[in-house]
Parts: sequence; structure tokens; C-alpha cells
Amino acid sequence: MAAMKLPELALRLCVIPLAVASLWEMASNSQADDTYGEVKFSNISGFTYLVGINAVTAAYALASILLSPFKSFAQYDWLILVLDQASAYLLVTSASAAGTARRP
Repeated sequence: MAAMKLPELALRLCVIPLAVASLWEMASNSQADDTYGEVKFSNISGFTYLVGINAVTAAYALASILLSPFKSFAQYDWLILVLDQASAYLLVTSASAAGTARRP
């Protein structure tokens, strides 16, 4: 695979702003409540995991786009498939962790 096909490139390009937007929204958001006080994402481990996985996913998508023109990586298509699957599973687990997160 000398260069990525257009649909694959378009999907990878969509991942970057969406992951960064999710990361930014979680990292910059905080809420105050009379019962709990101020709650930030760093207070809840599930939210911290979500922010970290979004950063890793955005970095992986960017790296895969930047490395795609090199022909030496064409023999590693299986590795790209495995890393794509791993990032998808990590995103699912991070969403699940954030959905069930409780404050310590």
C-alpha cells in the first residue's frame, strides 16, 4: 500500500478532530455542586482514562496518516489492522469506564 485510499484517509482525518474535541471537552469541563463541591475530570479515574485514550487515538491517527506515503510500511498492513482494532477497543473501554465512573 503505497498511499492510503481516499476513504481510509478520510476516516483517519475524521478521527483526529473528533478525538481532540472529546479530549478538550473532558479536560476543560468542571462542575460545582453543593453535595460534591467542584468536580473535574482528574478527580475521576474513568474520565482520566477517557482523556488519555483520546490523546493516544488522535496521535495514532496522525502518525498513520503521516507514515502512509512510505512504501516500506506497506508490508506491515497487518500491524495497522491490529493497531486500528486495539484503538477501537480502547475507545470502547474508555467510554464504558467514563459511563460507570464514580467519584472516590
